[in-house]
Amino acid sequence: MKNEIIQAIKQLSFDNKVVLFEDTKLSENIITKIQTKFVIGNPRVWWLKFIKKPQSFTYDTKYLYKQIINFFKPNESVWIVIEDDTNFLLLSTIEDFINIVGECNYFEYNIINLEMNKLLCENDHDELLLVEL
Repeated sequence: MKNEIIQAIKQLSFDNKVVLFEDTKLSENIITKIQTKFVIGNPRVWWLKFIKKPQSFTYDTKYLYKQIINFFKPNESVWIVIEDDTNFLLLSTIEDFINIVGECNYFEYNIINLEMNKLLCENDHDELLLVEL
């Protein structure tokens, strides 16, 4: 999945707009901080064990990612944790991330505002789950 996202970033010419954290130590520190705030333990996927019951949103569309705009401002910078074999981290605006997702096959992601008090994820059950602390 990581390679597909990198390819989408290049294809969209977002190289200077989206930060993909290659520094493993820094990335792990940020992801651990986020996970500690929002998740209990270390589940296979975060949405299985959120620290607080999430609000669930479903939409009548196969393009669920386009609904992200309902939860954040388009130009808002956010952390994005992509859940793959190993989690990896992006820093992007909402608008740019929506464009990236549109170029990729389905994947699960968590979007966290920079204040780290709001997390939105898309799961494989066609839901957007929102946790606000």
